[in-house]
Amino acid sequence: MLLSTLELKDWKKVAPYVDTVCLPIYSISNANKQLNLQSAQAIEQIATLLEKKISGRLLLLPAICYAEGEPSIFQQYLIHLMREFLRIGFHYVVTISDHPIPTMDPKEIEQIHCCMDLDRFTEEEIVRFAERCFQQTLDLWVKNI
Repeated sequence: MLLSTLELKDWKKVAPYVDTVCLPIYSISNANKQLNLQSAQAIEQIATLLEKKISGRLLLLPAICYAEGEPSIFQQYLIHLMREFLRIGFHYVVTISDHPIPTMDPKEIEQIHCCMDLDRFTEEEIVRFAERCFQQTLDLWVKNI
């Protein structure tokens, strides 16, 4: 399910089954007024492919984009978000990004992080990476049965 297109009446029907949120995260740069969107677009595609495969159990949230800066502030924000996801009833967090991000203590919340390591952003590579994220998500769920 996509949060951006979700209607409350639909959410009420599926809410008991959705225990996982997916949070795309990417950096943007605007060096010399040349906005680099290649990584951002790839991450959005990967997240959408993942959501299509497991839409009955996963809620795809809007992406968070950030500019390079003070990493500790952004890391604190992400950790706060993950704790809030747990507090409001989600059990798992899947993050997809182009840089490593902080991870939580597994005793606190189950999380997987798919860090995009693509050199080129061909359609085949994007599909392959989305499949890897899908498998990691399934492994996370199976581990907790």
